Amino acid sequence: MGARAAGFARQEVVDLARIARHPAHPGIMRVMLRLWRDYLGPRWDYWPVKAAVSYALPGKTGNLYRFDGWQKAGACKPWAGGGTWSKPSKANAMADGIKSVFVYEYPSITTS
Repeated sequence: MGARAAGFARQEVVDLARIARHPAHPGIMRVMLRLWRDYLGPRWDYWPVKAAVSYALPGKTGNLYRFDGWQKAGACKPWAGGGTWSKPSKANAMADGIKSVFVYEYPSITTS
């Protein structure tokens, strides 16, 4: 993630890694997204979290996010490389390679 994501500074958001996506289990991503957004994201203890961010794969509409209260915040160009610590994402080869960025802004954070 860059210095800013979806209008927030890096240390104001927590990023949802794509933790569950397999053709044999099409419904699990919605379940994991809701658990992460509602339960795990607000408990991130490295910094105060104002919002959660995630990315819809290239060629996808992002309905998974939109139907669960997330807002589209923009687009993310494919990774172009330049470092030695990682390889280009396989998502770069999907559709046009551009991912849609979605944000879920927390109204207030409570960890009780």
